[in-house]
Amino acid sequence: MAKMAKKIYMDCAKAMAIPMLLLIIKELLESLLNVYTASILGEFADSVFTLDLSLGKQQILKLVISVFIMVVIIPLTNFIGNYFMLKYSLAHDRTVFNTFFKKEYLKIACFDVGEAIYGIENDPNELRIYWVKTIVKLVSIPVTMAYLAVNCVKINILYSAIVFALSLIMLSVPAALKR
Repeated sequence: MAKMAKKIYMDCAKAMAIPMLLLIIKELLESLLNVYTASILGEFADSVFTLDLSLGKQQILKLVISVFIMVVIIPLTNFIGNYFMLKYSLAHDRTVFNTFFKKEYLKIACFDVGEAIYGIENDPNELRIYWVKTIVKLVSIPVTMAYLAVNCVKINILYSAIVFALSLIMLSVPAALKR
């Protein structure tokens, strides 16, 4: 059984490699750009308060580029990732169907017909979605957190420590009160 599970996961990993890579790129662009845009807006506000027009113009140009990436590049990357997800999902479905239909009759006969049909149609979808979402989050969250931490420390290390402590309190208090 472990050998079959390993084959199932490997087939899924092969089928979802390109879509997963594109969706990781999209997720990283989106989350890192959110942090970057916030820092640009902060620097723009500083330039306004110090009346430094040349710095303000630089920040506006950076902001326009960031908005362009958010409005055009990220949706395009998401579209291409979803296209490849659909394309390779269909190929993965064929692999699952072929594997199921190559089984011996006695191994298939023990399944209820409705259960078998539901499993063949939905289990691969659920596995692919879970697989892609998990890997994308496992990659993007640590990278984004590291980038956010670096940007926070650039502002002020004491401020960063206070914000981090308050964030932990805000997350842990409701969880503790639910128990």
